[in-house]
Amino acid sequence: MFNKSKNNNKNKNKKIKNNTIITGGIFKDKDIRTTRSKHNLYWLVGSLLGLTIGIIWLISGFAEYHQYTLTNTTPSGTKLTFKSTNNEVILSDVYTDKNKDLIVCRLGFPESTKSSLSALAKYYNINLVYKEKTDVPKNIKIKFGFLGSDGDGYLFIKGKLKNVPYQVYISNHRSINQQEGEKMDSVDVLNDNERLENALRRNNLETEMNNKGITDIKEKEDEPKINSINFNLNPYSKKTKVYDGSFLTKDGDIDYKKVIDVIAVKNIVKQLKQQIKQREEYIKKTKITINEYEARLTDIGEDDDLSREIESLQNSISEKQEEITKFNDQIYVFQNNNFSVKSFGKMQDKFFLIKSK
Repeated sequence: MFNKSKNNNKNKNKKIKNNTIITGGIFKDKDIRTTRSKHNLYWLVGSLLGLTIGIIWLISGFAEYHQYTLTNTTPSGTKLTFKSTNNEVILSDVYTDKNKDLIVCRLGFPESTKSSLSALAKYYNINLVYKEKTDVPKNIKIKFGFLGSDGDGYLFIKGKLKNVPYQVYISNHRSINQQEGEKMDSVDVLNDNERLENALRRNNLETEMNNKGITDIKEKEDEPKINSINFNLNPYSKKTKVYDGSFLTKDGDIDYKKVIDVIAVKNIVKQLKQQIKQREEYIKKTKITINEYEARLTDIGEDDDLSREIESLQNSISEKQEEITKFNDQIYVFQNNNFSVKSFGKMQDKFFLIKSK
């Protein structure tokens, strides 16, 4: 009896051993816990690999985007701030013509800036920063001026620039409140071109440039800030608008009328019409209000406060109608004016070329 039990135990152990041989082994283990561990390991390895690839892709994407920023024109509509006086201007448009003979940058000067900075071009310095000597054409000419006494600023660069980025620096030397010959407290007029060149050599434009192509150059702490704005420029950039024609006359001079017609007239007329529409809507609503007040006045009889309010609203309508007349006159002038170089007054035609490091 005991022997039989002993033999049964041996048989069981043998079966277990045989089963272990059949299903065991390091690479043949089909135990559900082992299989689950393998799946977890594969998932972990796959996740780490995916994360690594994602980080590499992200870093590569940022690098490509930064390089894209470095080589492209600053987007239209970007606000630029003069560093010393904190006056803002807007890079409204950057245009070139079909043959890349001329680049035109239109700078919008808000009323707050017009009331602070001079609208005389002679008080502005123009600097063009380039990388290689061959990037600048030998016959390059640069002019800067204001369209009319209170118009936008226009920068003209004549000469075939290459498909490379250029940095434009425009510095102001005089505010409205200054007397003739008086220096701005924060600007060294005589040395700012030299100081700008030295500052650019101390800085790396590629690392100091933001995602709109604007460089925040570091100046010496013991020197006043150069009251300047800057932006990126590339005639071949997708952000540079292209006129399907020429901005030059048959004689090779700048066709200022063509430039203004293409760049400014359409936009200015559109803005003026929007101003007219806003005032017409105001007049329409105000007339309805006046009718309601007059009806109430008829019901209740005399009311000095209500009568004064009606009179005030009627005066505001007259003011808006005068503004509409003014805007329509401006539209007529822009659509019929024969613009020329004289429309910009005395332009600044002195400029400085600076080679970046």
